[in-house]
Amino acid sequence: MKKMMMFPYDKRSEFILKNECLLKDDIKIEKICFPKGWKIYNKDLVHDYKVSCNYIDDIKDCDLLWIVNSDKNLDFEKNILPLIKEAAVQKKEIVCTRKISEYEKLLIKDFEIKFSLYDDFKNHNDLEIFDIDKPIIFIISQYDNMDKMNIEFEIRKSFLEKGYKVSQVMSRLESNLFGIKSFYNLFEKNISNKEKILSINHCIKELEVKENSDVIIVGIPGGSMSFSRKVVEDFGEEITLITKSISPDCTIMSFPYYPDIYNYKVYFEYMLEKYNIYIDYFNICNEMIDVSESEIKNKLKYLTVNKDKVEELTKNNNFFINNKSSINLIVDNVIKQLKHYGKIKMM
Repeated sequence: MKKMMMFPYDKRSEFILKNECLLKDDIKIEKICFPKGWKIYNKDLVHDYKVSCNYIDDIKDCDLLWIVNSDKNLDFEKNILPLIKEAAVQKKEIVCTRKISEYEKLLIKDFEIKFSLYDDFKNHNDLEIFDIDKPIIFIISQYDNMDKMNIEFEIRKSFLEKGYKVSQVMSRLESNLFGIKSFYNLFEKNISNKEKILSINHCIKELEVKENSDVIIVGIPGGSMSFSRKVVEDFGEEITLITKSISPDCTIMSFPYYPDIYNYKVYFEYMLEKYNIYIDYFNICNEMIDVSESEIKNKLKYLTVNKDKVEELTKNNNFFINNKSSINLIVDNVIKQLKHYGKIKMM
């Protein structure tokens, strides 16, 4: 069993702890680390783990260093590079699923670092788009993140608990350590959009044929729209290419909190018109966008919303929050929907 140190832990990597039971069999989270000055995020969740800010010294107690993404900004040369160097000196295995710049890649090019545990997408010679017969569920978000990885895992677990066999491609590279494919590497490759579209379609077809599952869950990287001219966020490149490659039978979309339900109706129409995607279910996060702070920082910033307000919204049909009972109810509804389409059998 490999003992793993995860760095730097904050809200962005919370889903890893929540789903540790799904990590590959030979990996156990030994320590979660972050720089001094960072607050411990979700203390109730981390109390079962060794938590440390002395990450350079503590690498000796682990076999594997996992560098992950974080919501907070972090100086690569000051905080991450010294840790990688120390891990390399101690001959530790290093996996980096953090998004890093070309300059940062140059800084670590002489170290043995895995950026993926396997190549998710092989080159195919076929110039054909194949039909996918198994039902496909899209999990998307208005803007990047939006608790999407947690939803992807929870939907997966609910289907498995109900006796269904699940194939899955997830939205972020961290899924590799759970033995699940990711679209992330494909969008980083220097290949044409045509090649990306064909690769996505062929990968999903290969999953369908090899795994013969009951349902295919596809988590789409990034967001689906920009916020403003100052906060461009994501232009929806990934979702554009994926929707040209495969079509969903059901779509679950994650949103920040908006007090007026009219906003969701506007975005429903936007997704239908722009991507030809019909949103079947709306996940509402307990965060709302801090517009003024976002405009100043040129990056989306959020304010926490009282859960009672969010739950008030979920009284509307097809609206839900990310907890076990809500997820199970949504999955029951998805199964009925797919059964009505003749796409799945009731267990």
